[in-house]
Amino acid sequence: MNMQHRISRVANPLVNLKPGDRVIVCEDVDTFRSCHQICAALQLKVTLIEARPDGYISLAKLQDTLYADRHGRVRAVFVSSAAAECAREVLDLAWHDATLIVDSAMNGAA
Repeated sequence: MNMQHRISRVANPLVNLKPGDRVIVCEDVDTFRSCHQICAALQLKVTLIEARPDGYISLAKLQDTLYADRHGRVRAVFVSSAAAECAREVLDLAWHDATLIVDSAMNGAA
């Protein structure tokens, strides 16, 4: 089984993402390497929010991006486990329905 099929079988049933769906990837010091592989394998349209100079995610940029998505086209937000709680708060404050996808394999958990 190739990488694309393995990723599709694992990730896709969880959030029902389809090719062409829009997602946000928040980079930080713990960004999971496979995130870009997952997005490429599922043929997702990625909006990348680059890490701040200190290496952590920019919550303000995430919030601005979610507020700008007035029609709810962003289906998911990818974050590391270190940023999950803050990202969830931003999603809630923005009243956005995007699924939060957290990499639980960071920080030595894998």
